[in-house]
Amino acid sequence: MTPQQEKEIIANIQSINTKLFAFGYQKLTVTGGTAQSLTVPTGSLYAKIRVESATTTGIIMRYLMLGTSTPPTTTDGMALVYLDLLDITNGDDVANFRVIAVSGSHTLHIQYYKK
Repeated sequence: MTPQQEKEIIANIQSINTKLFAFGYQKLTVTGGTAQSLTVPTGSLYAKIRVESATTTGIIMRYLMLGTSTPPTTTDGMALVYLDLLDITNGDDVANFRVIAVSGSHTLHIQYYKK
């Protein structure tokens, strides 16, 4: 990625963030077994997600934003570790977010935004 492309991406994210306001919150306990979805408030266009856990090392959860057709598993998906922060900047991706714990029980704190 060129420095110019990086600047353009940052500018786009800042533009999105300045036009949105927080209006919903969810605390989700994530366990293994079945991928879990978010309870997304109507009108959500953006979500900020913080990962918390008593486990502070290694991969603790996995996620995908492909809906129910391709859920994450304990061995396949995008890795999440302790204190990761996700910015999901598309309403469809927020709605299609699925997450599963690799082992144990962990927490996601989700703040929802809309225009």
